[in-house]
Amino acid sequence: NVVNAEIARELSNFKSMIKKRYSEKLDNLKNLYEDTKHLNIALSVGLYSMILLSSLYLYFRIQKRGDEAIRALHKISNGELSARSQTTGGDEIGQLASLVNWAGNNLQAKVNELEDKISKTELLMVELKRERDRSDKLLHNILPSAIAERLSNGESAIAEVFPEVTEIGRAHV
Repeated sequence: NVVNAEIARELSNFKSMIKKRYSEKLDNLKNLYEDTKHLNIALSVGLYSMILLSSLYLYFRIQKRGDEAIRALHKISNGELSARSQTTGGDEIGQLASLVNWAGNNLQAKVNELEDKISKTELLMVELKRERDRSDKLLHNILPSAIAERLSNGESAIAEVFPEVTEIGRAHV
């Protein structure tokens, strides 16, 4: 029995040593797991925060630039042809702003051309009226006023009938 008791005690000591040895390792692993879990949570929260902040930054940066280009386009479409977008860049929004500015410049140039043509047309109309008045004056100086008036009104075939002319005279007329 003494031998059995001694073996039992040795086994108990051995079991305690194994338990102590692995208990420390398990505690270390548990601590490492907890530390890793906390670090993982902190990194995840940080990463999600960065993603959210980056998304908000990009959204507002793109939104603001896009809105500025669209405001310039609305001004141009409402007749403010000098409106231009201040947005620049090589991205799609910068290209959109460049197209808005290009359209505004071309539209302004076409309006200027049209105004120039209208101005020239008005001058030609004044000159035409002056020539027509001169032509009418000349017509009234050459022909009797009743005939000149009828020609001025667009009548092309003007023939007068004179009842006092004889039949023979009518044949020659």
